[in-house]
Amino acid sequence: MVAELKLKGFRLQRSNFSQESGSLKLLRTLSLWRVKLSEQEVLRLLRSPDQAIRLATLQYLRILNDPNFLPLVMRFVTDADPVVSQAASVACQRLEEAGA
Repeated sequence: MVAELKLKGFRLQRSNFSQESGSLKLLRTLSLWRVKLSEQEVLRLLRSPDQAIRLATLQYLRILNDPNFLPLVMRFVTDADPVVSQAASVACQRLEEAGA
């Protein structure tokens, strides 16, 4: 089975046998390149059932450091997953500092 992820003109395919999710690799690359995803794309990643993708997305937002994403990230401070909730709190703090 092959999974596919399309974001901002990037297309990535991976098999279920890969060690690391293709989504995680793509997020790491986008972070390094500081490519800005749309709010809709970020929200889709934050709603992923995969905790690792949600955490990587929050890390991406911290690195991007764009305070325009603050309202979106604030919605995940109360996430049912305490690890995601904590990561969202840290991201909020970083984005608040960027907006100051």
